[in-house]
Amino acid sequence: MEGVAKPSTSHLGVQQDSIRLRIRRRDGQRGHESPTANKYDWLDYSWNWDDVDRAPKRRGSFFTGNVSHFYSTSGSKNIEPPPTMSRDAWTNILSGSRTGIGLSVTQGENRIFNGVRKALQDDISELRRDCRSKLANIKALCGEIVILEETMADRQGKLAIVSSLTAPIRRLPLELLTRIFRLTLPNQTLKDPDQTSCHQSPLVLCRVSKLWQNTVVNDPLMWSQISCRFLPEQSNYGFDGDPPDSEQNYDNISQEIQCFSDRSGVAPLTLRITDYSADARAPLPENRRQIAEKLRTLFARCRVLEFGTNRAWTKSILENLPSNTFSSLENLHLDLSWNPYSSRTQIFSNCPLRHYRLTTFTHADLTNISIPHTRLETFDLSMSIAPDVSPRDYIQSWRSFLCLCSCLHATSLELNSLPTAESRLEDSTISESLDVCTPSTYLTKLTLKFALDASISTLLRGMDFPALEFLHLADSAQAPVFSFTPEGTDLAETIEHDMPYITRLTTLCLHRMKIGSADLRTLLRLTPRLERLSVIETAQALVDVSAWVSRVTWIEESADLISFLTIDEHENEEEDFSPPLPCLRVLALYSGYRRLTEPMLPSAYANLVRSRCRWALKSPASTRSEFSSETGAHAGNACLPFKLIFTVEQPKTAAYETIKKAMEDEFQDLPRGVLQVDHALKLENPPLPDGF
Repeated sequence: MEGVAKPSTSHLGVQQDSIRLRIRRRDGQRGHESPTANKYDWLDYSWNWDDVDRAPKRRGSFFTGNVSHFYSTSGSKNIEPPPTMSRDAWTNILSGSRTGIGLSVTQGENRIFNGVRKALQDDISELRRDCRSKLANIKALCGEIVILEETMADRQGKLAIVSSLTAPIRRLPLELLTRIFRLTLPNQTLKDPDQTSCHQSPLVLCRVSKLWQNTVVNDPLMWSQISCRFLPEQSNYGFDGDPPDSEQNYDNISQEIQCFSDRSGVAPLTLRITDYSADARAPLPENRRQIAEKLRTLFARCRVLEFGTNRAWTKSILENLPSNTFSSLENLHLDLSWNPYSSRTQIFSNCPLRHYRLTTFTHADLTNISIPHTRLETFDLSMSIAPDVSPRDYIQSWRSFLCLCSCLHATSLELNSLPTAESRLEDSTISESLDVCTPSTYLTKLTLKFALDASISTLLRGMDFPALEFLHLADSAQAPVFSFTPEGTDLAETIEHDMPYITRLTTLCLHRMKIGSADLRTLLRLTPRLERLSVIETAQALVDVSAWVSRVTWIEESADLISFLTIDEHENEEEDFSPPLPCLRVLALYSGYRRLTEPMLPSAYANLVRSRCRWALKSPASTRSEFSSETGAHAGNACLPFKLIFTVEQPKTAAYETIKKAMEDEFQDLPRGVLQVDHALKLENPPLPDGF
């Protein structure tokens, strides 16, 4: 081809995706020079392979865009591109150059490559089909596994049911199972916090099994307790301030009354009606009036009535009733502390009442509420002294009421004084000249809880309780002022003259009483029959905190009492020796917060119990066969010679656990069960310990 430099020598350099071509030509091949010239020049071409492959499909001319740069090695000046040539000619030149250096693929190699590529692609397709098939099988197996697991769970449930068929509770006779279910009925009072009935027996038992449901439904006594606890109409609950859904509350109460009254049949009922609305003089709302009418139809079957409401309920339910409405009533609890108006009622006068509990603001209710006194066995009275009434009137009304109760076995009096009321009862207020007979021939249990500056001998002067065995005295004031005898009097002489029945007690509980150590020793020497003793002693201190001075109280153990009750080992060896309280079997002591004194060591309590156990085993009144002689963790639960109940005023935290462990470590050599460590958040008005 004329005008085209034919390469005599070529070099090809490759760098990654680019190629460089050097063509040497003779200068004489230029059209205007002599062919005899013996000069050579190099033509360098550099381009990307992709540029060649993506070249425009044009013919007849050379497209300079395919060449990245075009220069001559003879100088720095760029030379002109080669003359115009066809694309096929240019491709042949490049292909020849690539074939010459082994870069172009031959047809044989291309056939081999295509064969290998097709085989590999076929293998990949086949493997993909196998994967899809395996995945489909896995999904099917997963579905089968889920079905198998559900079936296995169903079989396990049936196995549990079959296994439970041999459980002891399923083999109990229905009569015995029914007796057990009756023990689960709630024993609530008017002051207990509200709890949804669906979470209590009997409704909760109906969700256990079909057998239990049938047993509960077929027992009328399980449905004999009907509780109606109404929420206030307008009140903020919690922090959201939303009032309760009163309509829903009415519906639930109405449905519960209907359900329980139907299932209870003709069984005696227990009715608890609680409603402390803010406005006691407002008329009863229509919804509550309808429920009140429904409750009135159940009064003839009512055996226990707990009634804590305002004046509106009192007028709607307890007024304008026939005298024989409560023909089966045996237990009555009236909480009229929120009712500022006292009204006379005769509806309880003909009922066979045996247990009576009254919480009131005025002592006039004792006479305004007519009840039969001859059958009354227990009587509990709680009153708050009004600012314009003397404490003598409250005491005298209680004493007069006891005169009418000839069969009374237990009585309790709780008297609290308001901040503006008179809180002192002079010793001369109650005199022996009062015509108070002694009908309490059967009285065995007496409880007095006072927040009043008074003495027991003043309260009970002229009264006698020949059968009294249990005496519980407690002071609920911030600083104890309730004493055993007036200040300055001799305790032994007062007991001998006014309270000779104290010497026959078997149980004595003194909680935060104002009594000194010497008088306490004298009292315990005068009660040789005591078997159970519970003592919380108090002390007083004057504490000055910055700008204010306040009298505070704290509870502490009495080292004098511990040493008094501890029996000396040498004295125990004497034949005619008799320790204080020789019949004592249960002792309850309390440990509270201390400010000025150090706590007693656990070893002091252990020595007390150890000496008492030795005395009980040696005492002629008991034999070794009655008590357990084993010690430590292997001791049994046989009858114990002595027991100490130790209550700590602490929450159940690490501090309490430390005290408990320290006490138990000291009692390791004693029979198991002689020590019982409990905790209480407050000891101001603690409940009676177990066994009292």
